[in-house]
Amino acid sequence: MKQNLEELVADRTRELAEVKQRLADEVSERRKAETALWHTQKLDLIGQLTGGIAHDFNNLLTVISGNLELIHQAFENPPDPLSSTSQPRLLKLLVTAEGAADHAAKITQQLLAFARRSRFAAEPTRVDDLLKASEGFLRRAAGEAVSVTFVGAPLLWQCRIDPVQLEAAILNLVVNARDAMPEGGTLRIEVANVSVDEASREAERGVVAGDYVRSVVSDTGHGMASEVIDRAFEPFFTTKEAGKGSGLGLSQVYGSITQARGYVLIDSTLGEGTAFSLHVPRSDQPARSSAAAGALAQAAPGGSEKVLIVDDNQEVR
Repeated sequence: MKQNLEELVADRTRELAEVKQRLADEVSERRKAETALWHTQKLDLIGQLTGGIAHDFNNLLTVISGNLELIHQAFENPPDPLSSTSQPRLLKLLVTAEGAADHAAKITQQLLAFARRSRFAAEPTRVDDLLKASEGFLRRAAGEAVSVTFVGAPLLWQCRIDPVQLEAAILNLVVNARDAMPEGGTLRIEVANVSVDEASREAERGVVAGDYVRSVVSDTGHGMASEVIDRAFEPFFTTKEAGKGSGLGLSQVYGSITQARGYVLIDSTLGEGTAFSLHVPRSDQPARSSAAAGALAQAAPGGSEKVLIVDDNQEVR
């Protein structure tokens, strides 16, 4: 009887060990499968990124090289390429090439902002002052068919961010809103002070509790589906027709705000419009006045110093 019991215990122990081993093997295989899936998704994203970059830059380089080739031909063929009749044509070719080069530089800056590798000149910034200075430009960007409303806030806090990148982010959102309202609509840009505590909805998403300056750009356009919202900040993801958007605008917005240790929220419903909320942490540092900035610029001395330019590309040098 005792021997049978011992054999039964031994059998159950072996079975338990086998079950544990099978479970460990299954967990290991599942982890391998998840790793392979993650690797595949990463390669797919890299493929989309590099494909988009290659396509955009190939078009830009074609414009630049094509116009320069035409200019070169003009200098090789008589009559005098610098005659009064040929100068306007050459100038137009140069302007086109310069515009393509400028567009390429902007794409590069957007990529760097998304990768958090761009130069980030953060400083105490008053968002209401920035919007007042760029109000006319933003209205023109929105177009005549769109009614633009600016809503300020009393005693708005300062925030710490690169003002150039913040202005570019807001401009990107204005352009997106305009494209979402092809037949016109209402665009609202509103700023406010907000505080996030540990119990708030934002804190549940991993947002650090604290004080933020919030800038909301909302429209009455066609809205976004949930699957579009999930991919909105992916580089080169766009719902626009081919040739009507690089897909880098929202990734630049995301990169700029997160680089400032802020966060972005999207609230959208199909057929009812979209609202992007940019949250940038509050700054208690005093903003540098324009007078101080001007004095600093005037104090910069000029002289006969030599400047050393170092680059591994001869054409860049």
